[in-house]
This record gives sequence, structure tokens and C-alpha cells, in this order.
Amino acid sequence: MNRRLKQFIYGTAFFIFLAIIVSGFYFAFLKPAPSCFDNIKNQNEEGIDCGGICGNSCIPPDIKEIEITQQKIFRLDNGRVSLFAEIKNPNSNFAAKSFNYVFNAYDSNNQVVENASGDLFLYGGETGYILVPNLEVGSSSPSRPEVILDKVEWVKNDDFKKPEISIQDISDISFSSDNNQIKVGGSLTNKSISQFSGVKIIAIFYNSSGRLVGASETELTDVAPNTDQPFFISHPFLSEINPASTRFFIRAK
Repeated sequence: MNRRLKQFIYGTAFFIFLAIIVSGFYFAFLKPAPSCFDNIKNQNEEGIDCGGICGNSCIPPDIKEIEITQQKIFRLDNGRVSLFAEIKNPNSNFAAKSFNYVFNAYDSNNQVVENASGDLFLYGGETGYILVPNLEVGSSSPSRPEVILDKVEWVKNDDFKKPEISIQDISDISFSSDNNQIKVGGSLTNKSISQFSGVKIIAIFYNSSGRLVGASETELTDVAPNTDQPFFISHPFLSEINPASTRFFIRAK
């Protein structure tokens, strides 16, 4: 074997040995431990940095945005309005655990005259409602509503389950000529094992042709598990209301 070949073999062996030593040192002392922020699917993750040990849901890239299907302004009298929106989560397997909303009311000059903001959630495939009742607008005349949604946190349905609360024994809508009010009542049933600090109930009113004509709400506090609690919701008088078409929406805190 000639001298240069020996040098090549010995040099190659040395570099391989050195690489093994450096690699061993790196993996033993320098390589970061697997985490939920390393942009690698490892540990027992279901996707890259999601699911399994990471705890968060793996959200598909084609998940659909929350739909705003109706936006309304209901004038109550010369100085007050209610803002109303119907929203829908088109994803049956994923819940919007939280999101923010801004509800703007514009005048005929396209200027914002009033607005309200808050945070909400929607279960998988659920249709929900945003109601800003009895908003003081003074002499302004809001004519166009606009709802803006952002910062949606998506989770799997199993990680955000709907509680067993419902409305039973809905009484007939009654009209009172004394205070010019519509009043509807019923009983809220909580069949879950959880106690809720508050449960908001929205009553949505329609006329005989199915057109949306108004909405109002109430909130029950400290709703204990396995209990029934009566409620009543009032609204300024509406002559065109069809009592049989009244719908209710429940949202527990």
C-alpha cells in the first residue's frame, strides 16, 4: 500500500472518529430536548407541535371561518336601538372556544355612531346570536350594522363540550297594555353536574311570515346543577309578533 493511500485511509478514519465524538457530545449535551415549540412532530404529538403531550388541538389548514348570516338594527323608540346578529360555526368537528367581536352601527353618512364589543364562543356546528339590547343612541339614526370577528381559538369538540342545559315549559307570550310590553317566560333546566355563574337567555321574535322583528334577553345567576329555574323576558310591544315562532338561545358562563 503506497504512502498517500495510507494517509487517505488514516485521515478518513480520523475524521469519522472525530465526527462520532462530536455527534455524541451534541446529542448528549447540546441538542435541545423535544418540545411543543420545535416545529417538529415528535414525542407523541398528533401533528407538528399539536395534540398528544402538547394538549392543544391540531387545526386543519382548511378550517372554515365563522359565518355572519344576519345583522339587524331594531329601533325600540326614538332614543334606543338593539343590535342583533346571527352567527354560525360551519365546522361540525371543531368548536370556536373563544373569539372577539366588535358590533358597529353606522349612520347614513357611513359614520360609526355607536359600537359594542365582547367575547363569545360557539360549539361545533352551532348557530349562535349576538345581542346588544337597549343601546342609547340619542338623536343619531343608525341604519347599517357591521359585525367584526377575530382572534378565534379553535379546539376539537371533545375538548369543549356543550353543557346539558335547556328550556322547558315555555309559557305563552302575553301582552300587557298597562306598560306596553311583551313578556315571555319559561323554565331553564340544568341537567349537567356543573354550576354556572350566569346563563344568558335570548328570546328571538318573528312575525307570521317568518321575518325577524325583535330580540331581548335576560340572565340567570348561580344556576346550580340538576335544578329548574324560572325566567321571564320582556320587550317593547310588537303588534306583528307571532308567539308560536319565538325561538330561544342559551349561553352559559
